[in-house]
Amino acid sequence: MLILKRKQIIAGCLALLVAMAGYLNWSYRAESKETAADETIGEIHLVSDDVQPEDFFEAARLEREDSRAEATETLKSMMDSDTAEASSKIIAEEKVMKMAELTEKETTVENLIKAKGYTDAVVYLNDEKANVVVRADEFSNQDATIISEIITEQTGISAANIKITQVK
Repeated sequence: MLILKRKQIIAGCLALLVAMAGYLNWSYRAESKETAADETIGEIHLVSDDVQPEDFFEAARLEREDSRAEATETLKSMMDSDTAEASSKIIAEEKVMKMAELTEKETTVENLIKAKGYTDAVVYLNDEKANVVVRADEFSNQDATIISEIITEQTGISAANIKITQVK
């Protein structure tokens, strides 16, 4: 019984970590304008498209945070359920930890991209792919390489599985 409570505490802390990361992302908002052009740079896919108005980055982070919070809550209720099997509870706990890990990596990558001088960025990660939306007035092959290297170093995702979208 003590182990189950310890796992619940860990899951609660991870859910709190996910919420804090979402809030931090939300607090780093900025303005944007968009233009469009598709370009492939090596195996990195650079895509500029007419996206959303100025609050795109804030809205994207809030949507990502809400989606993850909802998924975490569902998994947490499964972990707290008396009728769920022990193996299902373990799988739910692993998924919660995986979401927390992805959230931490996304936040780290976003902050590193901003540290390189880009106005704003939002990153979506899964096990195999990364999608990045970056705000930049000018965007070159070198910019795509810089962002790709950050993602590869922090996540292990290969450049072939990174898609970068520029928003002006």
